Amino acid sequence: MTAVLAVDGDAAQANGHAARESGRRMGLICAALGCVVFSLMSTGCPPRELVVPPPMNSSPPPPPPYRPMPPGWLGPRPEPLPPRKAVVRQTKAAPSTRAEQVGTSVNGAPIYMHTFGTTGPTTLVFGGIHGDEENSSVMAERLVEHLRANPQFTANRRILVIPRANPDGLARGTRGNINKVDLNRNFPASNFKRSNRHGGQPLSEPESRAIAQVVNTHRPSLIFSLHSIANGAKCNNYDGPAQAIAQLMSRFNSYAAKGSIGYPTPGSFGSWAGKDKGIATITLEIPKSMPGNTGWAQNKDAILKAIERGA
Repeated sequence: MTAVLAVDGDAAQANGHAARESGRRMGLICAALGCVVFSLMSTGCPPRELVVPPPMNSSPPPPPPYRPMPPGWLGPRPEPLPPRKAVVRQTKAAPSTRAEQVGTSVNGAPIYMHTFGTTGPTTLVFGGIHGDEENSSVMAERLVEHLRANPQFTANRRILVIPRANPDGLARGTRGNINKVDLNRNFPASNFKRSNRHGGQPLSEPESRAIAQVVNTHRPSLIFSLHSIANGAKCNNYDGPAQAIAQLMSRFNSYAAKGSIGYPTPGSFGSWAGKDKGIATITLEIPKSMPGNTGWAQNKDAILKAIERGA
């Protein structure tokens, strides 16, 4: 019994000590709060209002009413930018060019014609109608290359070029075609003479028919038939209304302008197209031994100036 009372006495003593300590702390807190209140009252600052947060389950406050901004609140409207000027590239469209097959040789080789330009006066140029005059064909090929590289030249004119009018003769190096007919004596001229060399009838050969068809279809006003000749007889031979053109060419190639080649040419292209049909026709004869590239260089200006002048 005595031991139990002793324990109870100790517990009571401990509880009393805790109570005194709690009271001391409370007193300190109250004193501190009093100092704060006294300080606020002495400085005239009102006490801060206690902000109570809304309950977690409450709805958010409604947004403020919409108020439109007054006109001009962004300042004066800037002046509109001037319209941009369209940039136009000044490009000259290249005239139309194309190559087409206009006939077939006796041996089945194609005969091609190159066309440059679409409108304006038409000029026909062909070479290689005699297979042993390869240089005339080369000259026509150089003309094709020149026109391709200078499309502006055919902007207002049309030029037709047949570089290899007698492909079989050119392949064999013979004057005539496979049938041994001289194609430049096979045209339906009023002076045509029937023979094995000239053909049984005008246009008996497919090569001459192809050229005649081009003339009748495209109706050129100026024609150049390119040839080569031996014995120093180079010339600008003309048929039909082409004397002035031949003389103009003489100023650039120094060849004589001749109305006659110096011997009969029955059934020739010049007789048919120039004399009978009245088309200005130039038979350009370069030296037989002259390479085609040299012939072109020597006659380039003469040919181009004649085309520019026209018939």
